[in-house]
Amino acid sequence: MLILYLYLELIRQKTAMNKKLLELFKAKCKDMGLSDAAIEAIVTAGSEGLTDASTDAEIEAKANLILPFAKATQAESTRWAQTASQKTKTELEAEMAKAEKKPEGKDEKPWEAAIKGLKEDYDKKLSLLETENQTFKTEKA
Repeated sequence: MLILYLYLELIRQKTAMNKKLLELFKAKCKDMGLSDAAIEAIVTAGSEGLTDASTDAEIEAKANLILPFAKATQAESTRWAQTASQKTKTELEAEMAKAEKKPEGKDEKPWEAAIKGLKEDYDKKLSLLETENQTFKTEKA
């Protein structure tokens, strides 16, 4: 029972230190555009070594120590977003250019050709079914 109490007390202390560090770190990162989950993950990983006896100066030093990780995370997120945005823009422009081009020698739109093909398939199947139905009616009579 004593071990459980000590373990829970250790978790409570760790949580209190994480809370102080989290509040301080959020203030330092408020203009970076990082999500709360990202900030919490960085704080959790960077809070190693803090104890209940840690002073405000030690907590401040720890926040300053992990701040470059937040900046690197923010820079990488921005790079990914810009790359994805540029790729999407390029792909969209290519698709628009492709859609604007008409097939050479054809005034027909692509979906009209697809519909024609489907109609031909259904007409063939319907013709076969009608023939089969006629055959069964003849055999029955």
